[in-house]
Amino acid sequence: MEIEQTEIQQEPSVNLSTDIFKYGTLINVGIGFWEGKVLQTQKDQEVLGNTIDYEIFAPGYKWLVPSKYTRIFSSYRSRLNSYFEKMSYRVPGMRGARFVPRKAYPWLKNILEQEKVSFFRDAEEFLEKYEEIAKQQIDKFNERFPEHIGYLDSMYPSVSTLRGKFHYSWTLYSWAHAEISEVAQDAKDHLSERAEQLVHQSTIQIREHILSATSLVLEAIKTGKNTVNIRSINAFKERIEQLKQINLFNDPEIDKIIKNASTSLNCISSWKKEDVDKTDIELNLTRVIESVKKDVKDFHENSDKFAIVKRRISNIALDEVHQEVVVTQPNVTIKRRMIKIE
Repeated sequence: MEIEQTEIQQEPSVNLSTDIFKYGTLINVGIGFWEGKVLQTQKDQEVLGNTIDYEIFAPGYKWLVPSKYTRIFSSYRSRLNSYFEKMSYRVPGMRGARFVPRKAYPWLKNILEQEKVSFFRDAEEFLEKYEEIAKQQIDKFNERFPEHIGYLDSMYPSVSTLRGKFHYSWTLYSWAHAEISEVAQDAKDHLSERAEQLVHQSTIQIREHILSATSLVLEAIKTGKNTVNIRSINAFKERIEQLKQINLFNDPEIDKIIKNASTSLNCISSWKKEDVDKTDIELNLTRVIESVKKDVKDFHENSDKFAIVKRRISNIALDEVHQEVVVTQPNVTIKRRMIKIE
């Protein structure tokens, strides 16, 4: 499918909608696993009444394996959400998809690959022990409800059926000037409509990230008793490096804010609470926080301020180097061109 090119001067928002993937890629990650529980039925209630045994029954469903085994897999979703919150942007109106800046993508891709390997290793370990775990749960049920021995037995899926319930995969949506895969068309249409909202969202969101990180380290400095918690300082410095990677449109104002916050801590090793240097650093970080708060408020309230950002983005020249990318999904291989991410 070709995207028509025109020499007619376009508004910044139109440029944004057609060029948004110069700045990053849209990613959708799917994690699936067997939750080890099934809904309670009317027959359950007739047989067991209102009995609640949290190792076997809870309101609305029954556990076929103890929840400690499935929590291992739900933790992967929690970690994924944490990574996404730190290193990508929510796209208004696109549930489940995140926009990852091109500088941050290699970091996220590396994390996803590591997590995927770990996920399937845990899945295989669980599947190897599944029949033993199931037997222990059945025995527990039979002991708890001797009058209903055998009631759970038929509810357990086979190992081969369970294996198909575990998956950890992701799809990238991206396109070059004149070609786009059919699979990505819906994503392209949605994101094109929301490109301006994405810019507005990311412009505010990265400032909120800076505000959060700076506030946390300032609180650690203020509450330090005899010496400052160096672990908090190091965590802040690491977060600053991450924030540099998610400066989606290379906004010079963001670079300046990050530099001001980072410079305040460059000289830190350890010091006494009463040291003058500490007071100076508290003051500098407080200034950063107040400045960012004002910025966020301005972007919410002042459309002219956002218009300046849009014009700046529209004038940024990016190298348009392309590469072939293969995205693999279960039973499907999608091949498309995308912006090269280095």
